[in-house]
Amino acid sequence: MEFAHPQRVVLLDLDGTLTKSDPGIIACVIKAFEAVGVPVPDQAELQRFIGPAIFESMKRNHIPDNKLDEAVRVYRHYYGDAAVFDDPNNPGHKVPGRLYNTLYPGIPEQLTKLREAGYYDDPGEKKIVICGDVLDRGEEAVEMQEFVLELMRENALILVRGNHEDLFCRMVNEDDGMPLPRHIHNGTYQSALALTGYEVNSAVRKNLAFAEAARKTPFYTQIIPFS
Repeated sequence: MEFAHPQRVVLLDLDGTLTKSDPGIIACVIKAFEAVGVPVPDQAELQRFIGPAIFESMKRNHIPDNKLDEAVRVYRHYYGDAAVFDDPNNPGHKVPGRLYNTLYPGIPEQLTKLREAGYYDDPGEKKIVICGDVLDRGEEAVEMQEFVLELMRENALILVRGNHEDLFCRMVNEDDGMPLPRHIHNGTYQSALALTGYEVNSAVRKNLAFAEAARKTPFYTQIIPFS
């Protein structure tokens, strides 16, 4: 992506950069393994859950196919909703896994220096920065597509490509639009159904036509190339 004028922008990742988020992720992984009756991996293997798709990590650690959906459901329940973990920032309170984290040492001071350097006080035109995964597992893929297109028309967006954009391209090109497990569990297939208007049965029977329709969506033709 090219800019008409030089940009002074600082992009900061959250998990693993500003915050130490692995305790919350690992705690939810353990809950999932316990719920489906599969031995919990050792600590070294648990650390490998940080980053990759949860579905792929669980398969790698011997959760059988007939228990994968339940294991992922349990993980997401504890990560997003169930406040059962001790809050390291507020003793005596319970939080879900997504809030079971702490800032790395020195981060508050570094953020203060950025503010002092003017990065938070820029009076110029602002842009929304989307750091990948425009479409994930939500139910409003069409609405999100239109929202991003409107930001693009207004030149109000900086878009960084993420792994879900890569998955979409893989599904409609290499995998011929087939409902493979990785596309089901990462929400890619559902997003393509919503964007194309295909029903599941029709998409399965006419997978090549479904893939072609997905390649004609604005998400594929405009948004992904913009990132």
